[in-house]
Amino acid sequence: MSFNKAIAALSYILYVTSVAGNGVLDLEGIGYREAALQTAKTSFFKSEDANGISYASFNGGTNIFIKGAHLHENPQTNTIYMRSVELESTIQAPQLTEDDAFQSQPLLGQITYRLPSVHVLLGASQDVFDTFYEMTFILSVKAPGTEEELDLQCGSESRCKIVYRKAYTPRIFYLSPPVVYYES
Repeated sequence: MSFNKAIAALSYILYVTSVAGNGVLDLEGIGYREAALQTAKTSFFKSEDANGISYASFNGGTNIFIKGAHLHENPQTNTIYMRSVELESTIQAPQLTEDDAFQSQPLLGQITYRLPSVHVLLGASQDVFDTFYEMTFILSVKAPGTEEELDLQCGSESRCKIVYRKAYTPRIFYLSPPVVYYES
């Protein structure tokens, strides 16, 4: 093995297993899952890189993946938290569904998740969010460790950022409620 390859391998190992000064482990990031299917809808989903979610519907249903080391081997024991930038509060997101858990590969560093709607996430009526055109959340994961719970966050917040957009939310007028839900 050449010296440069050895340095690169060591750098990668140190990155994956690094612990920041405050005991927070890094997530690599989040991204769109099944980009090939999503691309048929629009060109926003061209990549399955873990660079954050720029377009999510207020109604939820966007399929994402969460990539990082130290995820618990049982996908459903990883607890997802979303910190609202606008509301300055952190909310525990709904647990992974059985479908999410089945499609996850935590031992390979990836779990899948279907984003909840904003009103389900925050436990409020959808009318409360009529004045918001965008809402930004920063995702983190708490994973049970061998001795203590691990707080997994992105080293760069932009890689774990989710932007819910009203412009990307389908609405039907003259229907009550005026929102179309997945599997409704």
